[in-house]
Amino acid sequence: SLYILALNKNTNLSPLPLLSIALLLAVAFGVSDEIHQLFVPGRQSDIFDVLTDFIGASIAGIAYALRLKFKNRTAAKS
Repeated sequence: SLYILALNKNTNLSPLPLLSIALLLAVAFGVSDEIHQLFVPGRQSDIFDVLTDFIGASIAGIAYALRLKFKNRTAAKS
């Protein structure tokens, strides 16, 4: 998620708070997008779209955490 990269570059948060805030921001954006769609003719709001946003952000967070773990493990071996 781009939120992870932006927060990581601009804050000194440890991984868990970083991932939690990024997930919260991604879901909040998904919710706001669904609310916006309520007012757009021809579009409909769907809670499953928010769930999909949550799942996608979670997968990005897991991938980032695994990348950090692999990077730290590789650095420790050097």
